[in-house]
Amino acid sequence: MDKSSLDILWIIMAAGLVFVMQMGFLCLEAGMTRSKNAIHVAIKNITDFGITMILFWAVGFGIMFGITQGGWFGFTHFFTLVLEGKPWLSAFFLYQVMFCGTAVTIISGAVAERIRFWAYCLMTVLISTLIYPVFGHWAWGGVFQGAPGWLAGLGFIDFAGATVVHSVGGWAALAVLLIVGPRAGRFPKNKPPQEIPGNNLPMAMLGVLLLWFGWIGFNGGSTLEMNQSVPGIIIKTMLAGGAGMLSALSIGWFLYGYPSARLVMNGSLAGLVAITANCFAVDAVFSILIGAIGGLVMLLAERLLERWHIDDVVGAVPVHLVAGIWGTLAVALFGNLEVLDTGLNRLEQLQIQILGIVVCGVYTFGMTYLIMKLIHRKKSLRVSFEQEKLGLNVAEHRATTETLDLLSVMEQQAKTQNLGLRVPVEPFTEIGQIASRYNHVISALEDAVIKTKSIVATATDAIITFTKESFKINFVNPSAEKIFGYLDRPMLNQPIFALIEGENVENKDSFARIFPQLERGKPQEMVGKRADGTNFPMEVIITEAKVGGETFYIGTFRDIEEKKDAAEKQKVLEFELNHAQKMEGIGRLAGGVAHDFNNQLTAIIGYSEILLDQLNEGEPRYSELNEILQAAYRSSELTKQLLLFSRREVVAVENILVDELVEQFKKMLGRIMREDIELIFFQKAEAGIIKMDSTQVENILTNLCVNAQDSMLKGGKLIIETRNFTFDEAYIERHIGVEAGDYVMISVTDSGDGIPEDVRPHIFEPFFTTKEKGKGTGLGLATIYSIVKQNEGYIDVYSEIGHGTVFKIFLPRVKEKEELVTKPVETGKLVGGNETVLLVEDDGSVCKLALAMLKKQGYKVITAANGEEALTIAKQQKKIDLLLTDIIMPKMGGHELAEKMEAFFPNIKTIFSSGYTDDVIFEKGVLKPDTNFIQKPYRAFSLISQVRAVLDQEDKKVA
Repeated sequence: MDKSSLDILWIIMAAGLVFVMQMGFLCLEAGMTRSKNAIHVAIKNITDFGITMILFWAVGFGIMFGITQGGWFGFTHFFTLVLEGKPWLSAFFLYQVMFCGTAVTIISGAVAERIRFWAYCLMTVLISTLIYPVFGHWAWGGVFQGAPGWLAGLGFIDFAGATVVHSVGGWAALAVLLIVGPRAGRFPKNKPPQEIPGNNLPMAMLGVLLLWFGWIGFNGGSTLEMNQSVPGIIIKTMLAGGAGMLSALSIGWFLYGYPSARLVMNGSLAGLVAITANCFAVDAVFSILIGAIGGLVMLLAERLLERWHIDDVVGAVPVHLVAGIWGTLAVALFGNLEVLDTGLNRLEQLQIQILGIVVCGVYTFGMTYLIMKLIHRKKSLRVSFEQEKLGLNVAEHRATTETLDLLSVMEQQAKTQNLGLRVPVEPFTEIGQIASRYNHVISALEDAVIKTKSIVATATDAIITFTKESFKINFVNPSAEKIFGYLDRPMLNQPIFALIEGENVENKDSFARIFPQLERGKPQEMVGKRADGTNFPMEVIITEAKVGGETFYIGTFRDIEEKKDAAEKQKVLEFELNHAQKMEGIGRLAGGVAHDFNNQLTAIIGYSEILLDQLNEGEPRYSELNEILQAAYRSSELTKQLLLFSRREVVAVENILVDELVEQFKKMLGRIMREDIELIFFQKAEAGIIKMDSTQVENILTNLCVNAQDSMLKGGKLIIETRNFTFDEAYIERHIGVEAGDYVMISVTDSGDGIPEDVRPHIFEPFFTTKEKGKGTGLGLATIYSIVKQNEGYIDVYSEIGHGTVFKIFLPRVKEKEELVTKPVETGKLVGGNETVLLVEDDGSVCKLALAMLKKQGYKVITAANGEEALTIAKQQKKIDLLLTDIIMPKMGGHELAEKMEAFFPNIKTIFSSGYTDDVIFEKGVLKPDTNFIQKPYRAFSLISQVRAVLDQEDKKVA
């Protein structure tokens, strides 16, 4: 048979397209199965094609296309098949081996998740050497050379293999399905069928699209030449696929009430299978009808299989077998008889088509079932229940995954109840992140269990658990052994009623009658029975508990003998209890009143001090105003006592060297922070000692660092700094409620997004959070605020959008073994001047404070709110001696402003200020290290001294 180069090229291209269908089957099956079997699926699909290629070359091709022996099988072109120098033979073989591989792969998806790998390989050998080539010879044997097979000789038509390829694969799949049975849990007894979802539907849908693409070569290449009918065949194939999809989707949507992804996929495939046998002999309208009916029969077949409890994972039998049968029948029903050219009328053609379908079913199903059933009796084709549960990735191929590692540890923990086990963590994957969080949860659970066990072990009450059916004791705590006198005798496995005195609790039946009264969870007075036979009064509480499917009871037994023997003491205890409850109520009320009242006092004191500073002692209103201020001071002391009275938290106060604590915190911080966060620690000089609970300090640092990390989603820098700090009168004037004295400052700086101005006033409010629902409680900063205030400290927050946030925690500094130093630090003598200062500050309160400080020392001060406004003002001035500017401001920053100001005033001096520490500013590269810089909050002495020092410098540009 001579073929042109164009024909050979087309067949090779078509073979490549059919090979794409192997990829489609792999994606479809891998997506429709569970992830624990996905590797097994991939190995099967690659292996079956390799086996098919070798065996079809060696045996299958000769049986199918060799010179016929009575129309039953071929007997030439076996191992001696020579491909060199025979381009058409080579192209034809390549095309046909792809068809054989398709028939084999159909079986893989149907029997997925429970067939052994060797059994599937054996199935591949059987199909590619015996089942497929023999029936293929009957239907297609004469296509390549010689006389046709006996079925084709009768007029059987199967253009591209709806029966030869798809039904062969479908019949073989059905036979194996009946042998191996459904997956575990698919059809539970006395329950509706349970869906077992695949792990990746998008991958499965990609597989369907690859199959759809491959069908271009599957049907288009079956012409075996590039002729004018090829484009029409391809178009009709695509139309049928679309019609099958729409048919199955719409009918399924009507039946089930939702658009099923499975029906979208299998409906389109059923349409493609249905058109395969007849696409060369029908028109476009019939193609759409055939495809639509293909989708319908596929849907009906799926429902029948489910009713018969046949578990086809991907729907191979409904798609390939049932739709293939329909497509083969459609040849006679809708095919153009002239194009078919068999010499038969439509009824005769239909009879031949039915004969071919029946012959394929009897031969393929019968041979497959017989051979595989005999093998199954000797050695099971199916994996064990334990292997199926574990997954074939590991059971068959020892191919573990992160997901499996996670599930294995979880299962091991469930079996051994060993909470000390941890899951291996790969930090750069989603499963690794889940494993990490799971380990955190287990750590918390382990900690809770240890604490619970400690509580139970140290509880003074007897805690006993006993079974629901027999009332036998299965757990006791040490106090139970002590109270009931069983220190040298076992209590376990005794009935609980053996510990109770009374005629009505002598046995199980009598105890069962009174048990409902005890089970209400309310205290009941009963008489206990010790091991030595003595009795004592006790209070009993019994509650029901359930763990998994097991129900048991927990009993708490309290010895109240002393309570009965000491009635007077009990009265005293009751009085003290009532008193304590009253005091608690008063404390809450006092705390609330004192809090609200103190807010008013802070305003009275603050404005009184400002007014008093403006009067001389000799003026008439000075003494009256001073009396108001002193009364406010006394009221403030009173409210402070009320606030102290209302606090109820008990803490372990100790002297803490801050630097040592931060050094210890570094180790823990390195474990909880992401790797894209750069940690920087600044400890310029040894920070002082604070007196408080060390866990509270760790709480502060942990919350601030975690919040900082959350604000740096793309990574950044986290800087922790410690230093000593002293609040002076000027700082106190600006920050109401701050006490003068020596403090240790702990600052946490991040390079994150910053806090919006409208959010900043609310950040310390309980339950206020800007995080997504479920990702934050809104209690972190509120807790920090409470701790700092309880320890008479102060929090300062400085933030700029896009430039990060600084939290400064000021905690009272004490000398070792001495009380807190509260005396204000001497500021020394201030030296002023009469130069002109341009003050640029976007914070109104800071601007007013600095303005007052500078004007008080005689300086002429001009103010501006930002860089652009400052430039406008500067153009109208004849001379400006000093620029005092914030670095980070809207519209124009301080550094840019300073450079432009030098153009107007070449000898101008500049001082930069910022709420960030100088280390942060220089680290970010905003300023050079030798730049004049003053950090906020600044004291009056610091500001005035630095202004004077900079003005007294020699005339030179400051970088």
